[in-house]
Amino acid sequence: MEKFDVTDICRQKLAEAGGKKFGENSVSSLDAEQSIVYHGIGDICLFLRNCLHNNTVERRQGRVRKTMIRLTDVVKEYPNGTHALNGLSMEIQDGEFVFMVGPSGSGKSTVIKLLIGEIEPSAGRVMVNGFSLQNIREWQIPHMRRTVGVIFQDFRLIDHKTVYDNMVFAMRAVGAGPREIKKRIPYCLNLVGLENKGRRLPTELSGGEQQRVAIARALLNNPSTIIADEPTGNLDPARSLEIMRLLERINALGTTVLVVTHEKDLVNRFDKRVVMLERGRVVSDGKGWYGRR
Repeated sequence: MEKFDVTDICRQKLAEAGGKKFGENSVSSLDAEQSIVYHGIGDICLFLRNCLHNNTVERRQGRVRKTMIRLTDVVKEYPNGTHALNGLSMEIQDGEFVFMVGPSGSGKSTVIKLLIGEIEPSAGRVMVNGFSLQNIREWQIPHMRRTVGVIFQDFRLIDHKTVYDNMVFAMRAVGAGPREIKKRIPYCLNLVGLENKGRRLPTELSGGEQQRVAIARALLNNPSTIIADEPTGNLDPARSLEIMRLLERINALGTTVLVVTHEKDLVNRFDKRVVMLERGRVVSDGKGWYGRR
């Protein structure tokens, strides 16, 4: 196994972008395009350096393997005494499409909260896209969250803002500039088939269209991983199937996808990996069928 270092590469690329050494604060001399390159390379450096630290990127027989999500012996006990996770372990590799299923109270929502850094485990280790969430520094958290796109059941759109303005709001929240916003939003809307809906309000859209807006928003920062929390929970069967096929197409473009759901019939229509949780543990992990042990 041959490990590789990227420090010199990062410094070289930052110099080409016109910036200072990685880690220094002042980038005020950069123009808009250079700033995008600078921050993009910074994110790549952070990702690769954390991957190397956690032994998640390896060169093995000329091929790079990446673990995007890793939970190791994770325990989560809430302050009220509820044991949500009891030694849960699982891994998701780069480019996988995975369903996480299980009954209410099995720990699915807790896993999502851990993966987006909303809560911390009581014990065990959580790694997301090269970041160890036990050792992550406060300044690294925004970088980590930019690598993860989250899709919620209730869409979470701002009703008084247009579709386009909802997406502008999301991009400005992570510091994107006007040039990046102008380029990225039309691309993401086109990807989900809503290129002509940018000036509509969320209330003027169907439930399926609102969820597609939520998917487009999750793609804005070009995340390496998409986490969908019950993305079809408020939709009829036809729209649910439409959303799942859209996520499948996004996965085909190279994005790792984790879908948390309880809809057996929908899961069983897709030949994907299915991880089943019960009482805070993985009780089955296989391909193609919800409920198979």
